[in-house]
Amino acid sequence: MRILITGAEGQVGSALCNKFPGNEVIALGKHTLDITNKDQVSTFFREVKPDIVFHCAAYTQVDQCEKDKKKPYEINGIATGLIAQ
Repeated sequence: MRILITGAEGQVGSALCNKFPGNEVIALGKHTLDITNKDQVSTFFREVKPDIVFHCAAYTQVDQCEKDKKKPYEINGIATGLIAQ
């Protein structure tokens, strides 16, 4: 089984990475795939064809979220929609 984990460099994502022995785990960090880019996400999913997706990527810096509302919206909102599609 091919398992995709986004946010693999974060706390939740990194904890999941070693939980699926015997399966192919594709662990993505923020520098591996721009999850806010529709074309990159679509191409990646067409090529990789994961069986299961754990979408753990999130913008969690609360103080920064209050200063810059665009970035958390793009990551936590738009990117999540792109992954779901």
